[in-house]
Amino acid sequence: MTVYTLRPNADRSVGFGTIYPTTPTTHYDKVDEATSDEDATYIESTPDLEERDIFEIPDLGSVPPIAGITLYVRTKTAHPAVFVYPQLQIGGTFYFGDKISIDIAGDYVTYSTTWAKNPATGNDWTAADINAMGIGALASPLDYGANARITQIWLKVECIDKEVNVSDSGVGTENISILKPPTPRYTVKIKRE
Repeated sequence: MTVYTLRPNADRSVGFGTIYPTTPTTHYDKVDEATSDEDATYIESTPDLEERDIFEIPDLGSVPPIAGITLYVRTKTAHPAVFVYPQLQIGGTFYFGDKISIDIAGDYVTYSTTWAKNPATGNDWTAADINAMGIGALASPLDYGANARITQIWLKVECIDKEVNVSDSGVGTENISILKPPTPRYTVKIKRE
């Protein structure tokens, strides 16, 4: 399996009220690092307000068939009782990932949501689908003063490496990967005679 990691490279639509550092004024560069820098850069929702940031991602290019995608959000809160939803924007519609309930103030934690199929169509993902969508998160407070701080958002695209025609009448052995999207991975040895 080949995995492509796509990180935000531009703002699509931003609503989080606080960014750190405050310059430049873009949001994507506060959540795009490969290794988390924790509180060195982040976006933060305004207490008591529901806010969303959506980001552009680089084009995927030509890839093997896509087994699924996983959206990651690394977040924490200083004031408990907030939900954070990883989100995809496909066309004008937002698709919610698994609800992240942050009930205890503390350190950053990484959460993820996996989509095996495009939620807009119900079909397998294509590179064109991924190239056209935005990724991000929605923060929704449950209590007075609640907000969320996010330091990383990224997307992993899992592709099937090889398709094998098992009716092929060759002689020998070949290792192939059979995926149950997006994971786990099984290796099967086929012996042709």
